[in-house]
Amino acid sequence: MNVTLFKLGGSLITDKSKPYTARPQIIHRVLLEIKSALQKKPDINLVLGHGAGSFAHQSAKKFGTIDGFNNDKGKFGACFVHADAMKLHEIVLEECMKLKLPIFSLQPASFLLTKNKKVYFANFEILEAVLKKKMIPLIFGDVIIDTQIGATIYSTDKLFSMLANYLQDKNYAVNQIIHSGHYKGIYDQNGKVIKKITKQNYLQVLNTIKPSIHADVTGAMEGKIKEAIKVAERGIKTLITDGSKTGQIADVLLGKRAAGTTISKD
Repeated sequence: MNVTLFKLGGSLITDKSKPYTARPQIIHRVLLEIKSALQKKPDINLVLGHGAGSFAHQSAKKFGTIDGFNNDKGKFGACFVHADAMKLHEIVLEECMKLKLPIFSLQPASFLLTKNKKVYFANFEILEAVLKKKMIPLIFGDVIIDTQIGATIYSTDKLFSMLANYLQDKNYAVNQIIHSGHYKGIYDQNGKVIKKITKQNYLQVLNTIKPSIHADVTGAMEGKIKEAIKVAERGIKTLITDGSKTGQIADVLLGKRAAGTTISKD
């Protein structure tokens, strides 16, 4: 089975400059494009994920949840951040239901455990079973219970990296990982799109990329690049492309060439 991992970036489906502000019209359009692509090419097997955008990143920064907790305030903070992540997830999920997409929601907090931020328990068998039933698993960046520091946060980018490894080990062909955001790709310091990143130049790129001006506790573009380089070692390409451009998401899923940044082994 061939599988594509597709992320709806937080910058695409929310306004990151305004806390708790989703973009319902864009969410509707991008999901409609996904539905259209699936109708034209029914053999696409998709895992869908989305970012936290202007929802959980705000509260995660406030409570420092990625580094755990050691008091009641931090404990409540972890719960609050998880609830914020779920708010956006419910918005996306509701739109999926309106469009009659066969989406099955999976909370990462329910299939992962970490110890000092490192995963020591992960059960992707449920997600795999969903795929086998020709449904689309929907995951998202989430608060994860940590047996040592209380809690931490795992981004969709990290989850996709782990999932890609798992699926390959189970003999699935992971076609590519696609990140669609409100940007044309990864920009250098001069605002120019970097077309290709490989193992040979990624360290140089990390020193020259344009930083995000919005809260992102999981590493923003730097985090995306690092996770993409990890899976590139296994021959999996990552495309970072502009989801705000009408038709782009459908085109990418249908195998048409799209502008953006490609991250690969060489």
